Parts: sequence; structure tokens; C-alpha cells
Amino acid sequence: MENVYKTELTEFQRQPAGGADTVVVQIEMLKETYDLMQQVIQRNQWDAREGALTLLALGLGYAQGKLSVESDEATQQALAERLTNLESAYAVMKYRAYSYMKDNQTLELKNSGCEAEITALTNLVKRLRDEMRELKAENARLQRLAPLAEPEGSVGRPAASAASAPAKPKGFLARLRFLLGGEA
Repeated sequence: MENVYKTELTEFQRQPAGGADTVVVQIEMLKETYDLMQQVIQRNQWDAREGALTLLALGLGYAQGKLSVESDEATQQALAERLTNLESAYAVMKYRAYSYMKDNQTLELKNSGCEAEITALTNLVKRLRDEMRELKAENARLQRLAPLAEPEGSVGRPAASAASAPAKPKGFLARLRFLLGGEA
């Protein structure tokens, strides 16, 4: 039984990082070793590709560390510089990830606030439309109950003296009150 560890790369993953070339590696290994790798990958909740690369990088780091202990001063100095550069790049990436996470949280809060405001305004518009329909219906009912007063001196209505005639109401609400028997 042959176990070959191969994953398909997306176009983004095929693009070399920092100008480096990439290669696809296929290796044959014992099933026991493969199963141990899968257990470590699952325990750390890595995807298959990320886990395989991480385990290879850890092994490479261990081997390089062992070599650096046994190597000359120049190699140790070069590895120490590389470690320093990698640590600083990692610190920058970690800070950026933190910043993006905070920005994402802020945007989520603002978005949920906007969604709540939209819901409240939609409910307000619905309530105002219902109220406007009720007021229009009430207006139509009142107009049917009390037709507009005929002007003085017209047929069926005698002219009153100027002293006894009440002041003619102005405006819709004043006319409505007048027609309903209230004061103008």
C-alpha cells in the first residue's frame, strides 16, 4: 500500500512568496508515520496542507538548530541574524493580525448598530403609515358626516346680521371643530 501525501494548490498558493520558487513534493512513508502525522495535524486543528508544511518546517528548524550548534562561528552568526529577521517579521505580522481583528470587531459593532437602527426606522415608517391611513379614514368619515357649511345668504340659509355672525373659521382643523359644534 502506497501513501502519497499530495495536495492541490490554489493559484494564489502557487505564486511564489518574495520571489521564491515552489516545488511539489511527493514522499513515500510508512503508514504508521503517516498516521502519527495525521494525529498531530488533527490535534492542532490544522488543515492537511498547513499541517504537513508545519511539521516539515519544524523538522527543518530542528535540523538547522542542531547544525548551528555544531557549525562554525560565521554560520552561527548568519543563523542568528536570520532568526532575528524572522522574529521581527513575525512580530509585525502578529500586530497586523491583531489590528485587523480589532478593526473587524469595530466594523461588526457598527454594522449591528446600523442594522438595529434600520429595523427601528422601518418599524417607525410602518407605524406612521398605519397612523396616516387611520387619519385619512377618519377624515373621510368626518367629511361624510358633516358636509361643508353653505355660505351665508345662499339658498336655504338666511343672512345673519354682522354683529351676530360668528367669525368664519380658518384652516382645516378650525373648520372641523366648528362643524362638530366646538368653538372655532
